[in-house]
Amino acid sequence: MSPRNCFACLLGLLCVWEIGAAQDYLRLKNGQVARGAIVRTDSATVFMAEWEERHLPLPRLQVFTKKEIQSIWFQRPPQAEQKAMYRPHERGYEFGGGIAFQSMKDEDFSRRMLQLSLMGGYTVFPAIGIEGEGDFTFPHGEREDTTWNELQTGYHVAINVLVHPVELRGFIPFALIGGGTALAIPAGRTILTTNHDQRNLLNFGVGLKFGQGGIGCRLEYRYLLYSWTPDEAVNEQRVEPREAFCHLVRAGLFFYR
Repeated sequence: MSPRNCFACLLGLLCVWEIGAAQDYLRLKNGQVARGAIVRTDSATVFMAEWEERHLPLPRLQVFTKKEIQSIWFQRPPQAEQKAMYRPHERGYEFGGGIAFQSMKDEDFSRRMLQLSLMGGYTVFPAIGIEGEGDFTFPHGEREDTTWNELQTGYHVAINVLVHPVELRGFIPFALIGGGTALAIPAGRTILTTNHDQRNLLNFGVGLKFGQGGIGCRLEYRYLLYSWTPDEAVNEQRVEPREAFCHLVRAGLFFYR
């Protein structure tokens, strides 16, 4: 057999192997990849069969809604794309925690502190989500100011609405607004009061989220406004309501689906 005929045979075998190895791929928004043969699509649904059964009159089918699908490939997806990037999607959820650096300012003092946070969220629509969060501070064993009261543990909890309308090269910017309640004000590793006054809380923030393969990172800035009426009286007159605000910068990790 001449070299030209050998080359033609090898080329033919390579083409047959490539055709036999070809498959269609669906990359889902939850990070999974489904492969097989796409046998039918309509405006809302994609029907996929096993590649070996694609020629049968009634193959076994997997059914996917368009809302579940991130992308469709008619060749093998690049290896670098196997892990889905983080993108908020309808009925998605996430949970995680972080470390926050907070400052607090009142009429007579200004303090800074370290705070631990837990949070969980649910995406109602691709651009709108809700989340619950709890932030906790645990005071150290010594007072910073001998005129202050005994150390107390403080916290605040809140429900927030998030808006993330755009994507910027894999980063998801977001803004949030919410409210909740707080027990004492965490400031400078100590709590200003021992009478456990409840505080009302308003919560505003902006930040960035990004991630891949089910694990994400979150960086954000918060402005928190506390308001309360002290549980005390002067000359039989109720003390006037008071306010204090905090700035908070948080870095955290979260898991998402």
